[in-house]
Amino acid sequence: MVLVPQMSEQELVSRRVAELGAGVRLKASAVSPPVLRENVQQVLVKVKFRAAAATIRGSFEAAGAVAEAADAVFAFTR
Repeated sequence: MVLVPQMSEQELVSRRVAELGAGVRLKASAVSPPVLRENVQQVLVKVKFRAAAATIRGSFEAAGAVAEAADAVFAFTR
């Protein structure tokens, strides 16, 4: 993932994604087409990003993934 956070919650998520090695976080003020292109290319090419994303996906699946999240939301809103 290449993340360019715009809001506070996006800042938190982008930091965590970068900490886990599943992507890179860019400051909006530093983004230009060449910078964005280079970072996207790196994320697509480097195996470490794909491996980290797969680890995160596995943790979501182990936690019950989408079905569990949907059930929790519905339970909360009832």
